[in-house]
Amino acid sequence: MYSELNIPTLKALRLEHVERGGELTWAQICEKYSLPITPNALRKRVAQYEQKFDVYDETSDDSPQLTSIKRQIEALTKLIEELSSSSTDNNSLLYDPYPPELDDTNKWVEIQNELEEQHDYVSCMIWSDIHIPDHSECALQLALKLLKEAQPHVLLMNGDMFDFDILSTFAKSRRRRTQDVFKEIETIWNTLIDNVKKISPDTIIVAYKGNHDDRVERWNNAFNNPYADTIEESFVEIVRSKDRVLWLGQYQETNIGSLFVQHGKRVGENAAKGVLKDNGYTTSVVQGHNHRPGKVIHRVNNPRNIKDYRVVTAVSSGALCNIPPHYQLDTRQTAWLHGIVYAVIHMDSDNVNIQDIVFHKGENNSLWTVFGSRVLSV
Repeated sequence: MYSELNIPTLKALRLEHVERGGELTWAQICEKYSLPITPNALRKRVAQYEQKFDVYDETSDDSPQLTSIKRQIEALTKLIEELSSSSTDNNSLLYDPYPPELDDTNKWVEIQNELEEQHDYVSCMIWSDIHIPDHSECALQLALKLLKEAQPHVLLMNGDMFDFDILSTFAKSRRRRTQDVFKEIETIWNTLIDNVKKISPDTIIVAYKGNHDDRVERWNNAFNNPYADTIEESFVEIVRSKDRVLWLGQYQETNIGSLFVQHGKRVGENAAKGVLKDNGYTTSVVQGHNHRPGKVIHRVNNPRNIKDYRVVTAVSSGALCNIPPHYQLDTRQTAWLHGIVYAVIHMDSDNVNIQDIVFHKGENNSLWTVFGSRVLSV
């Protein structure tokens, strides 16, 4: 119906939106008319048109703001009526919901919306598998140097920030020094967050579970611990580090624009190819867990125009823990490598540029890498 997004087209399309008197979302409008544009890009085009031509008076009864408020009131009234007429007995639920006071997911969504409104491109650095207290001081120092260079909008702690080997069901060496597992990690973690905020104060830090972090929950469940809630609250308080880190509760993954990031489960030399397959070869994705850097690039053609395409990338990240880990005595039997990931997301499209940054071994156990045209070393 609409071959190009000119002024008359935008004028007609905007009236289809729910906040402008219609019944459709931006995504539904794009789908209905097969528009060659993303929903967010259409929203911005319409906003620019309205601002340029001053098509409505913000104080009038017909303004989008008042229309939106009226619709929200109607929806809330309907919801209240439904809740009042239905049972709210939590005993009818199979599981208790994750405590909202321990979950910053809603705050993270709000921040992402702000980033999308303020920036066409959003930069994100991804650190996977630190495994405190079995972390590599040298690798973390190099990661901090990269952070200082990049000054990203977001730093994702992509799971396994902590090792919690004491809570593991695997056999442990009798020589392992045992102590309070939270005291063992708290000082190191807070010092790391101190350094992050010192060198990149505007960077938003987001963290979520990996399989090692989840050992706290599994330990609580295994022993039906009567103090489980208190232990979980203490753990989240440590991770939040004086409210400087957003904790995504029960999740082991997140999205930034069209980039999907997960701690993941794929392992081996073909982990990146596997995670690309898991996501249908259509989504750019970064995975941790594997401790082995790897990268696969895939071209996705536009079915309406074979000359038009986008690039999809899957990356398996390196780690920031000790290599080999403390429990492995044979140092030759590992393919692990240190490294991080740096991504730039175009928020108006599905395009993402991902750099799989590998740390190289230097003399005297030093590490070095390249970022842009600079060689960084510690």
